[in-house]
Amino acid sequence: MSVPLDKMDPSPPYVPPTRVVSATTGPEPAQVVCPSCHAEIVTQTEQEANTKTHIYALLLCLALCWPCVCLPYCCTSCRDTVHRCPRCKSFIGVYRR
Repeated sequence: MSVPLDKMDPSPPYVPPTRVVSATTGPEPAQVVCPSCHAEIVTQTEQEANTKTHIYALLLCLALCWPCVCLPYCCTSCRDTVHRCPRCKSFIGVYRR
């Protein structure tokens, strides 16, 4: 007597190994696993102006420091650091100052 196929114990479903993506990004490039392409990469960083950058420039303008108005846009301490995957260019995270 044979056992019907639908009565046999099914094998457990295949669960691929998971990787944890680092949620902490800082001002420097970080080694993470990209959530899009799943490659282990070192992030590509770029600086972007934020609201604080514009406020500092406005305050310098109001204080009549015309030559110094562009300084907040040149200083990395006044801008956010955006992390992207160098392989697929997807967004990884942002470090806000």
